[in-house]
Parts: sequence; structure tokens; C-alpha cells
Amino acid sequence: MKKKCASQIAIIGGADGPVSIFVAGKDGGCKVPLKVRIRNKRSQMRRKRAEKKIHPGAHTKEETIVYAKEHYGFLALDQNCRICQDEKKSVREGIIYKYKPELLGEFLHISAPDSSDEKSFQKFYELLQERERILDAVPDEEVPMEFQMYELLSGKGHIRISADFKWDIFGVSYGGDRKQMKKFKRIAQDLYSYYGVTEEDIENITERYAALVCAKSDV
Repeated sequence: MKKKCASQIAIIGGADGPVSIFVAGKDGGCKVPLKVRIRNKRSQMRRKRAEKKIHPGAHTKEETIVYAKEHYGFLALDQNCRICQDEKKSVREGIIYKYKPELLGEFLHISAPDSSDEKSFQKFYELLQERERILDAVPDEEVPMEFQMYELLSGKGHIRISADFKWDIFGVSYGGDRKQMKKFKRIAQDLYSYYGVTEEDIENITERYAALVCAKSDV
């Protein structure tokens, strides 16, 4: 008789914010499908190849933004637009989690609910809402920011840069049809490469280094 795998719930904290995600999966006792193992192996190989190509050489965020404007035509987004405000909120929450976790107190870590108990899910949802209220109530002086977004539009697609000049934050995201995605992927890889890394980033495997590896291995 085949072993029946139990589903589970996982809570994932995003890199730029504490958004929680439910993931339906299988427990550790299940055999990983061959296709998944092959895909994971290929991903590991791409990452290793990317790491070998990375050498010290970095520019500041300001220099990278100038490069993006001059070479690709990126434009600054209005600080008050919905896209900018939503992204700033997400980045702000990520800053609090990383640098000021004490502001969240007991709400820093919320245990996953019992997937078979509806009341457990309801309690979990209420805790998330309370944590959201706490995050929104954190005074601006506790998390001073110099946040700005830049955007390049092409057809029905877009590529955006999110940067905060007070905190160590630089990220590129994009969306569109298949043709635009290929174009934006190349631009994103170029921007991450221009932003680059220092010897310290490589030695300490910083987030800046990890982002560059991820961009270069995304082929």
C-alpha cells in the first residue's frame, strides 16, 4: 500500500514584506518526483555557474539609477501613486521585520493554524489583522525612508526598480507577455550586474550578492 502523504500549511515571509502565504504541499516522507529532482538539479547547476562568473565590482544605487535612466529610459514614478504607495508599504514592513523586530513584540512570529480546525484559521486571520494594525501604527520617525520607484513601459508590459536610499534596498521586478518578459529579464540582469557586489558581499553572501546570483542564473 502506498503511503498517504499529509498536506501541510507553510507560512512564507516575503523578502520585502511579511505577507503570509498558504502553500499546499506534502510532508517530508513523500518521494520527490523525478521531474522535480531534475529541475532542482538544473537550478543548482545554473546557480553554481552564475556564482563562478561573479567578481567584485559595484556601483551605488544612485549611479545605478542614473544608468537605468540614461541607457533604458526609466522614469521616476509619482510618490503618491497607488503602485508606489503599495510597494513602499511592503518595503517598510520588511524593514521593520529585519531591523526593528522588537516593535512587533509577540506578533513577530505567528504560528501556522491547524489545517483541520476552522476556528484555528479564524484565530490566525485575526492575529494577522492585528499585526497589520501594529505595522501601520509604527511612527514614520521609527522607520525613516527615502523610497523611490522607477518604471519603464513597453507595450503592455513594465519593469520597475524599487530603491530606498537610506536602507540597503534595491530590487527589480517586471511583468508582461512572453516577448516583453524576455526583454525585461535581460534588462534586469544588466541592472543587477551594473549594481554589482563588493568583496564583502561575496564573502558574507549578502542579500545583494544573492540577488545578483538569482538574476544571473535566471535563464
